[in-house]
Order: sequence, then C-alpha cells, then structure tokens
Amino acid sequence: MRFWLLAAALVVGCDSTGVGNPAQVDLAVSADLSDDPTPGDDGGVPDAGPAPARPVLLNAVIVVNEIRLVPCAGSTALPVLFAGPMAIDLVAGTVYPRRPGPARARGEYCGLEAPLGEARRPAEIAGASVFFRTRRPDGVDVLLFASVRGTLRVRGRGAGMTVPEEGARWVWGLRPAQWIMAMETEPLPTVDVNGRPTVVIDADRFPLLFATIRMRLGGISALFHDEDGNGRLDPAERRPDNVIGDGSPQIDP
Repeated sequence: MRFWLLAAALVVGCDSTGVGNPAQVDLAVSADLSDDPTPGDDGGVPDAGPAPARPVLLNAVIVVNEIRLVPCAGSTALPVLFAGPMAIDLVAGTVYPRRPGPARARGEYCGLEAPLGEARRPAEIAGASVFFRTRRPDGVDVLLFASVRGTLRVRGRGAGMTVPEEGARWVWGLRPAQWIMAMETEPLPTVDVNGRPTVVIDADRFPLLFATIRMRLGGISALFHDEDGNGRLDPAERRPDNVIGDGSPQIDP
C-alpha cells in the first residue's frame, strides 16, 4: 500500500531553519513508539504481559479532516487551521495527498483538535478513518479497519502552547503501538484473512474494546517542541520540560 503515500516525511508546515518563521507555527505529526509514559504525566498504556517479544506494528494510518489550534479564552490569538483531509501513515511517516503549508499564528493556545474523517482514496482504505494492523508474537494478526467518529484532542500543559513572535515548531506524538494491547486480544476468536489467523476488531463484535481504542487514539498522545525541526519525535525530545500538551480521552463533541 505504500505506493500511494508520499515519500517525504509528514510535516504539517514547511521545512525551516532556525527557530521557526516569524509569526508561524510548523506542526509535525509523528509516531511515538516509546513504551514509557508521557514525561511528567501518567499517559500511556502499560502492557501487563511479561512476554519477551512484542507485537510488530505493520500499519497505522489515521485520517483527519483538519487540525485546529484552539486559542485560550480571553486570548487575542486567532484560530489556526491546517486544512485536510490528511491520511497520516504513522509507520511510514508520510501523508496523503500532500502536507499543508505553514500557518500564521501568534499568542496563547490551549489545545489542538483534529476531527476524524474518512479516506476518499486510495481504494484500499476508502471509507476508513483508522487502518491498524499488528502481528502478535504468536503469529496472529490484529486488524482494525473502521470509520471512527469523533475529534482527537490535546490540552495545553501550562503556557506551553504559546507561539512567540519568532514562531514555533511542534511535533504531535501519536502512540499507535499502544492503541491495542496484545493481552486484550489474546482471548478473542480469529478468522482467516488472506490465509492468516486474524482478530478483526469492530464496533459490533467487540464494542467495549472498540470504545477503549477510540479513546486511546488521541488520549495517550502528547505535543512536544520539535527542537531540531526534523518533523519526528526523537527520544531526546521526550523530556518533561519539552512537553507542551497532553492528549485528552474526550473524543466525542
């Protein structure tokens, strides 16, 4: 499926040097594959299983209609909109059909919102908001291919989400490796998908697990300063003093 994805890394904004363009914010979206909780917070979902081998993340695509920065109440900052729709591949680090340009912003923001959408193309994921596939250590695949309604949210941590006059570079770290825990799927029945035993998760078969995954999509994410401007969340950037926002489990309006 990689043929439909752009080769460039996803950076919601343009490549930049220095500390950011004047009165602009560059926003990158990246996979956060760390097993550790969000620094300074209890974010993350610990896998209680002691298995030496961990599931292999094969696909993690999420589709959003847009990404919005929400000004704080009483702030003079204007709302910021990164237009979509965008199909974000967190495994390949790419976006379809293209990355939006930088947005002018200055002032205090208290949150980020990203309404989920449905892919229009390519045909392989048409109609889906989330395409997730992982392979457990026992060789069983876990698949989620669904249209998911709701809005992913990040809430600012203190005054961290402030865009100064010289601009800012941020990276939103999503945690697809923790959307579904292996221990949650081990008791579930499998079906044959392309010759491989697969646990297929949907709202009808496993409504409680589906609802839990839905809250985790944005709820265990976090927003960081992108210190080197490379559009990826690097291990050195996962520090308590570098976190500017925490994911919210609130996905419904």
